[in-house]
Amino acid sequence: MKTISLFFYCFLTLAMISLASCASNYPEAPLLERKTVGNAKKSLPPPVIQVVQSADRLRVIAYSDGCFRSNGKLIRNCMQQLSQKVKLIKSYGDGLIQVVGYSDDLYDPQTASVITREQAEVITSFLWTHGIGSQRLRTIGYGRHDYIASNRNVKASSFNRRVEIILVKN
Repeated sequence: MKTISLFFYCFLTLAMISLASCASNYPEAPLLERKTVGNAKKSLPPPVIQVVQSADRLRVIAYSDGCFRSNGKLIRNCMQQLSQKVKLIKSYGDGLIQVVGYSDDLYDPQTASVITREQAEVITSFLWTHGIGSQRLRTIGYGRHDYIASNRNVKASSFNRRVEIILVKN
């Protein structure tokens, strides 16, 4: 009986030490701050728009997961970020603007083509309502083409679901 009690006590102690060492491997949670007007921090929404700029070309990439609701409408955060990019787009001259939709391999090719075309049309309409002439805008839905990431996992394939606004400086 004493052997079993001693064994149980040693096992319990060893388990407690193991748990304590595992817990110390994780960073400590930040201490909760009391929010006052002076130290209140605004949490910024994550960027859903990426800008790739070179000497003669501008690509504004809107990632579908962060920009579109399931009903195809733009999310407010995306609209705010796109609004900020319109001035940059206008500064690139008056050349042709291609609005191109892409998808991952989640859907069959025909469905992916329809979805990407619809998303590109939503972005095109947004640009038009913000002062970019319709004669400059071309909308294309490529569907499952031009992957920029692997489709092997959900996070990587989310980069393939995007709408790109492409301008060449003139």
